Amino acid sequence: MSVWKEINTIKKADINGVKEIKLDIRGIYFPSSSFTFMLKDEYVRRLYMNGFTKGDFNKVGGLKEIELYKWGFMIDLKFKTPITQEQLSNLVTYLEDNPDIESVGYQGTDYVRVSILTTFYDKFTSNTLVAEDFLSEEVITNYQITIKPLNHTPFGGITFIINYPSSIWHKIVMYDVLNKYSKFFVIEDWMKWKGAK
Repeated sequence: MSVWKEINTIKKADINGVKEIKLDIRGIYFPSSSFTFMLKDEYVRRLYMNGFTKGDFNKVGGLKEIELYKWGFMIDLKFKTPITQEQLSNLVTYLEDNPDIESVGYQGTDYVRVSILTTFYDKFTSNTLVAEDFLSEEVITNYQITIKPLNHTPFGGITFIINYPSSIWHKIVMYDVLNKYSKFFVIEDWMKWKGAK
């Protein structure tokens, strides 16, 4: 792909007597190398529990890779009484080393916010998750922890990254995905695509 850059200097004398100037500026379209579709509700659990791989879309040519998008399960770990900074530091160390926890967010002496593994999907969505599912009894007792799951409706999508970023390949691969795997995606995406052809 070629790139042109032109700089013109106009002096006051060059436009003496000119009453109107018309500029025609043209840009270049940079083809997207990816596109994303949101999953239907019935396939969100699969995304959270097992995920999808490129192999799940092996009938589509021109795919380089796929990326999964999902929102984590956020939990507030609330303390019965405020803890000290030293206790907080020790707890954060434990949480960061805990394989059931994806990340640690807000860290306060009143509560700590964490994101747990999405494989807790069933317990989180059925409101049966308990602290013992991802914290040791010792930590729960020592810090007098109760948990408060944040309200969240699981959702997710898949980003398809193509081998050859071009407007033509972008459309070909997108159509191929929707034509062969539309059952996974929200119907609005498929209908919009068919209507735009």
